[in-house]
Amino acid sequence: MIYEPMHMHLHTCHQPGGSMEGHIYNASLLGMRYIRFTDHDTRTGRKPNPIEEFDFTLGEAMVSDKKGKYGFEPFGEPSLSFSEGKVKIATSSDNAGYHKAGVYFVSSGTKHTSILIAEVTVTLGMRFKTVGDARIYLDVRLSQRPPEHKAAHLIYSFGDYPEENESTVRLPISEEEDGVYKLRLSEDMRNRWEIGGLDNVFDTVLITAETRNGGYAEIELDSFKIDTKYGYDEVIVRQRAVADIIGEKYGVKPFVTTEISGAGQHKNVFSTSVPVINYEERGYKVTAWEAVDHVKKYGGIFAYNHPFENDKYKKLRDLTRDQVELTVVNEAASLISKRLYGATLMEVGFTEGRGAFTLSDHLRLWDIISLSGIFVTGYGDSDSHKNHQSWFEGNNFATWIAIDEKIPYPAPEEEFIKSMKAGNVYMGDPVFLKTDLFFTSGNSPMGSVIFPKEKTVKMSFKMKTPPPESTVRIIVDGRTYIEEKISSDEEYSLNFEFEPEFSVSFSRVELYNRDGRCIMLTNPIYVVNTAEFHGDIPKERISEEI
Repeated sequence: MIYEPMHMHLHTCHQPGGSMEGHIYNASLLGMRYIRFTDHDTRTGRKPNPIEEFDFTLGEAMVSDKKGKYGFEPFGEPSLSFSEGKVKIATSSDNAGYHKAGVYFVSSGTKHTSILIAEVTVTLGMRFKTVGDARIYLDVRLSQRPPEHKAAHLIYSFGDYPEENESTVRLPISEEEDGVYKLRLSEDMRNRWEIGGLDNVFDTVLITAETRNGGYAEIELDSFKIDTKYGYDEVIVRQRAVADIIGEKYGVKPFVTTEISGAGQHKNVFSTSVPVINYEERGYKVTAWEAVDHVKKYGGIFAYNHPFENDKYKKLRDLTRDQVELTVVNEAASLISKRLYGATLMEVGFTEGRGAFTLSDHLRLWDIISLSGIFVTGYGDSDSHKNHQSWFEGNNFATWIAIDEKIPYPAPEEEFIKSMKAGNVYMGDPVFLKTDLFFTSGNSPMGSVIFPKEKTVKMSFKMKTPPPESTVRIIVDGRTYIEEKISSDEEYSLNFEFEPEFSVSFSRVELYNRDGRCIMLTNPIYVVNTAEFHGDIPKERISEEI
């Protein structure tokens, strides 16, 4: 048995920022052979035609919808004016100077940004003129590209434009008909793998005028439209194909699923067999329980995400520690009453905390749930929306999942799901954690439920090459039972035993580096008193027969 590290909660080219390639590149740097993308299903399942037509007759560059404002923001101090359903942009430079100005499109949240895999076309009604040393071009900003993780650009130019570089491609553009220009983004990017191809998002377009040496430029816009062709599972199928091509380049196998984001608390789906929820067919009203039923209908498993990141807790920042503790206890009671919605996993590995809640608060929540007899697999989290965040610092925990070392690479998804169900998983910081480790009770690995015949239970923790000057904590029933410093980088082992106090007791292991940062958490081994416990035990976790 080996443990394969994997980032499990990453957002990619469905919204501004991250690309699949950027995350895969980072994974390869850290020696990960597997990665999982869980983009918001409210993005993968969006309905077509995100903007049927921008209304310039309102006399405003920015308008409002339910989510916020969208429209056109000026840059470089152009002069803007409205008349007869048009916006006019004008700019000039003095005789010795250079000036760049224009407007760029602003989405309402991420509502109007679009993954190129969905086949995106942007249509503009536009007229322009230049006098002297001036030029017009359309600068489409795309996703971050490795290794620098800077945004790629696709430039549609009228005439000359400065040289291309490693993250910019220039294409000419001409009128389709009177004053109408079509940016066929997906068609134009399909084979441009040097800047990511379809692994990009339409983020914005800068309608740009450059003037020099007293030149003058003027642009009139009278229409703006964004079209997408595909949504829901059609997009996911295409995304998986692109992800596999990129993964082969770097030697990293990607799994592409979704984060259910439009039905109560967010939930990561970890089964590619589960189709995207069609919110449009359901009138955009889906409850948490309906989402859970949807996952189960297709034989999938899911995780309960960032338990303190929801409308109840997002704005809480200035709580006292007593208030935080009370909140944790109350949330634990609420989740226990709902049996955690049937989740197989829960995000707990926030080494930097999240919002007002620290790592200790997340572990406290997990421990209370564990003591109640709900056996849920804890896993590490990054929730990165951009390629340069949460990989080498911050909340960057990956998850190490057990698989049979005899299985040829790449191992199928089912092997990982089997261990997720069994809890044979640990989590940690992949920058610090470069070693094999095992936490067992006899032949039972972490995640197991055991039924001891003796009064005391024996446990064993082993690390092949521990980080120097790190500290091991053995946790029993949520309290520190043993704390021991590791004095060398040679193989480390610690054998201990304890006497279970409750109908369900447990032990797990924590590891901290020399600076006191948590860099590893195992899943627990549970000890059940069969005479006192009458709950359900997942069959995947039963290590010794009752």
